Amino acid sequence: MLNTKLISIIAAVVVVATLGGYIFWRANQPPIPAGPPSGVDTSSWPTYRNEQYGFEVKYPEDWFNITLENAAGSRSFVEFSNKERTSTGSGVIVVQVVIGSDPDLFNALRNTRADETIEKNLIFYTKIRDETVAGNPAVRYIADYKNVPAGVLPTGEEVLMRRDGAVVYFRIYGYSPLIVKFNQNVFNQILSTFKFTK
Repeated sequence: MLNTKLISIIAAVVVVATLGGYIFWRANQPPIPAGPPSGVDTSSWPTYRNEQYGFEVKYPEDWFNITLENAAGSRSFVEFSNKERTSTGSGVIVVQVVIGSDPDLFNALRNTRADETIEKNLIFYTKIRDETVAGNPAVRYIADYKNVPAGVLPTGEEVLMRRDGAVVYFRIYGYSPLIVKFNQNVFNQILSTFKFTK
């Protein structure tokens, strides 16, 4: 009887210490910058301009615009990569901007607290914070796609922005979670150059 109580007490102490250690570790992690670091000059970056949807965004000089037109010739999205479209491998990173029309996810995330998780269509979204992009309300989050049947590549932080009923998705993905995290700052730099032209 005494051994059972002692084991229970030790187990409880281990659980509390582990949880406390995790909370301390999480609270002391440096935040990922929300914009370009000082000293990064994006003025010489190439600019992608979409007349149909009325936006433009810049991307690093050593990156490629790998956007493919759909059958109708429309470009409701744009993709930039550190490698050409034909490249494969663990070093490939893609930043994607998608014009959508699903305000439900945006509204659900805006109405949740930071670190709260919601589920929609087998995808789990964990809110990081509310912010603005190009003067419009936005929300930054992490999406967990592991329950989606089609293989989805690892992603980093994503951002949803709403303007006039339309939603703009900003994503970064690649073949390795580590390389995605390493390039999160490039994602933030690209995001900081996005603007509407009409």
